[in-house]
Amino acid sequence: AALRDAHDFVDRVRAHLLEARDRRGGRPGVVVAAYDTELLGHWWHEGPQWLGNVLRLLPEAGVEATTLRGAIDAGAVENV
Repeated sequence: AALRDAHDFVDRVRAHLLEARDRRGGRPGVVVAAYDTELLGHWWHEGPQWLGNVLRLLPEAGVEATTLRGAIDAGAVENV
């Protein structure tokens, strides 16, 4: 289930980023996914496995996981 859910999440993130790029005239977009670490493993026992799967699948889907600085440098967000 964790692998299936990770594939679903990555597919949705990729689709969202492609739509954002189209709306932004070819400039990349950004997705922020923040989680309460207590949730992963404590209340959601498959959470660590799911997150590991997501981090492995993102590059395969052409999605780069990055830092805020990396997103700014890529032009995905404005540095104001």
